[in-house]
Amino acid sequence: MSNKSGLRVIYCDVPLTVPMPFSRVDRLERDMEVKWQKNDGTITSLTIKKGTTSDGASIPMVFWSVIGSPFLPEYRTAAWVHDEMCKLDWDVTEMSDLFFLLLKDSNV
Repeated sequence: MSNKSGLRVIYCDVPLTVPMPFSRVDRLERDMEVKWQKNDGTITSLTIKKGTTSDGASIPMVFWSVIGSPFLPEYRTAAWVHDEMCKLDWDVTEMSDLFFLLLKDSNV
């Protein structure tokens, strides 16, 4: 799928995670890769390493009954990729566009 920015998701792993005890954090159990194509044809990839942790999507608890829990499967892939891109200081526009595309691919 692509959007106005010209990004197109080529491939994205589904995160395989386990919940960390006594927390709202999940740990990635295997590497997770996402590949996308920019409007100039450049293919970019990001690998999130096994052992990385995430607290899911940043959805305030007050909205969980309306929007859904940040740990629902349809939010997880986009949240993992977005969290890792934030940690690595990626371009905000590219990160936001990719996040949007991954959510759309998950029918959000």
